Order: sequence, then C-alpha cells, then structure tokens
Amino acid sequence: MSAQIEFVQDKETKEPFPPSKAVSWNIHATGLKPEHAVSMIPGNGGADGVKGDHVCLAPAYNTTRAEIELIVERVVGVINEVLGQ
Repeated sequence: MSAQIEFVQDKETKEPFPPSKAVSWNIHATGLKPEHAVSMIPGNGGADGVKGDHVCLAPAYNTTRAEIELIVERVVGVINEVLGQ
C-alpha cells in the first residue's frame, strides 16, 4: 500500500512549483525532524520531467488504523510547517 501527495503552487491551474524551491525535498527533510518523526519519499519532475513535486508514503501492510491516523497527523503538520496553512 502506498499513497502519493502532489504539491502545486496553484490548485486551479495545477502550476507546479519551480525546481529551485525543492518543495518535496524540504518536506522530506522537515518530516525527519524529531518533532515530526515521519518519513516521506521525495520526488520531482512529475509534471514535465523537470517541474513537479510529490512525496510518497509507504507504510507497512500490517499498519493499524491508529498508526495510519498518526502518520496522517504528522504529514499534515509537516506540510503546514513547510507550505503554511
């Protein structure tokens, strides 16, 4: 089981962030901070081979509902820290 989250700077037009912002890598690094303690696999280039940011979540198959809820809570905290609310 895995899930991906794509990040865009404009939800209407789906315009991706420029590569210089390194959004997925900043989200990944922020997630590894002790206060978040969640690992997300960063990726980029999904929009056109260069632009586009996303992270993948790949919890174990035997992850419990409570653990998934904790992962979601932590991921939301990371995204809010990096991109604001």
